[in-house]
Amino acid sequence: LPDGESPAVADFEPDGPRFVVVAEDGGIHLGDADLGAWNRIWSGDEVVGVGDRATAIRWIEDDVVFVGCRSSGLWLLDPSTASIRNVVPSESIAEIVRHPDHGAIVGFRDGRLSHLGSDGSVLRTTQLPPPESEKFAISIQRRMAVSLATRELAIISGVRHGKTARMDIDSWEITWS
Repeated sequence: LPDGESPAVADFEPDGPRFVVVAEDGGIHLGDADLGAWNRIWSGDEVVGVGDRATAIRWIEDDVVFVGCRSSGLWLLDPSTASIRNVVPSESIAEIVRHPDHGAIVGFRDGRLSHLGSDGSVLRTTQLPPPESEKFAISIQRRMAVSLATRELAIISGVRHGKTARMDIDSWEITWS
């Protein structure tokens, strides 16, 4: 990163050479891999910053980037205009994955999952049920992946129980294995 900053999270745009990096200090940097250059830099001081340490990032479509933070929630960034707004305030975000139809699936540290539209609107939310015979509180620990072929979301390692969950993206039915 410019000026020797340390990156916290990064992601490439879905079908292009641009990438976005959020530094540990909350500064947002846009780069171009084809040009090998940073073509725009936003400092957390110049734009409404992400508030605290970024924990997840996902470039959803052309001008839609979601940035999740440890305590300031979920931010929606438009890399073309450098505008950023908080769409889910005061939450702890664990992971963000692209929804195969549109928007993103956001995993919260308290075990909730939400499908958000590209405009940041919450379309659907559910709470992970605890696995049978487990007495631990459920949380998501930064491990989610989407299968386009089966339209399933894998959630790996809830908390200390080491279980994995599988969610059908269409019905939102969750099963533990």
